[in-house]
Amino acid sequence: MRRGLEYISHGDALPENTLEDVEAASTTELLSQKSLEWKSEIETEILGLKCQLLQIKKGLWPAATFASEQNNDDVTPKQIFEEARRACNPFEILGEGKAGGLNHIFTNRSAVKLANLNCLADFCLTPS
Repeated sequence: MRRGLEYISHGDALPENTLEDVEAASTTELLSQKSLEWKSEIETEILGLKCQLLQIKKGLWPAATFASEQNNDDVTPKQIFEEARRACNPFEILGEGKAGGLNHIFTNRSAVKLANLNCLADFCLTPS
């Protein structure tokens, strides 16, 4: 008989805990404990971040309510976005505006920008 191996006959009971089973079970148990610890740490960190976010929101809320009270006009977010876009991009003025614009003449924004540059430089970049 070889060392470490036993002959098991049909009627013999199998050994319940071999060394490999104990090592595998302890490794699995250790991994599951570490997994639970990491999960707990992550949940704690997420909860802390949520609390910080709520504190920031509470700090900003008075300013937001004051600003909304100042703006009693019915202004939609789309209108605010378009106004900011026009203010940031001077080439938009020719194509769009509160009173319409010349957008129906040009096929796209690039043409509007090129036409505006042509006008500003008093130079025709495109052949007519």
